[in-house]
Amino acid sequence: MHGDHVHEAVIAAFKKGHLHASAVTMHFVTDTEGYDKGPIIMRRSLELRAGETVDSLKARINKLEHRIQPIVTDLVMNGDIHWSESRSDPVVLPRSFPRDQHVIDI
Repeated sequence: MHGDHVHEAVIAAFKKGHLHASAVTMHFVTDTEGYDKGPIIMRRSLELRAGETVDSLKARINKLEHRIQPIVTDLVMNGDIHWSESRSDPVVLPRSFPRDQHVIDI
């Protein structure tokens, strides 16, 4: 599932009380058939708001993606992060780097 279909599913689950947040996940691409399945570099969750719509969620997620994409790109380009298949956790990050963070508002 991708694009607006994801946002529609998130909003439907939120309205039923099954979710309280959505998320942006940046990861290495390991397979062009399963591009959302690679090792996770960074995940940022985003609190859903009362009255959230597909369009409002899409805009907020896009803003969050634009905030974290340059950070991940910089880490990869500077060699501060890499992927090692020989490890149980294949993504090697700087020690001070927070892989998961909850974002209250954006």
